[in-house]
Amino acid sequence: TLGGGGHSEALLSRLQPGDVVFGCDVDPAALQTASQRLSRFTQNDPTLPSFVPIQSNFCDLANGGVLYDVKHPITGDLLLQRPPSDDTDTDEDDEDDEDDTVTDDDEQKQKQKQTPPTHT
Repeated sequence: TLGGGGHSEALLSRLQPGDVVFGCDVDPAALQTASQRLSRFTQNDPTLPSFVPIQSNFCDLANGGVLYDVKHPITGDLLLQRPPSDDTDTDEDDEDDEDDTVTDDDEQKQKQKQTPPTHT
């Protein structure tokens, strides 16, 4: 957790401009204390790394989607992209508009292709 921000301050003092450190804590008082301590890194100064305080539990950061809503403090771009959904049952990405319904006739043709001819 973030606590008083001492470790984050040591890290930020060694990072490059444009780098971002997330400070995570569920305690709003800890976030406020650390944010005050690290205020020079919260001013969106492009010559310094940035500090982003996030009120959250570690287990909720990625799984709960908290980090997917965080924007870079200078560019405003989202820092992380959500992983693709596992929903593969939709036809939204089909390139054609043909009906994908399989008929009995289609199944019969497919069976005929797969059945080897018999020789007597």
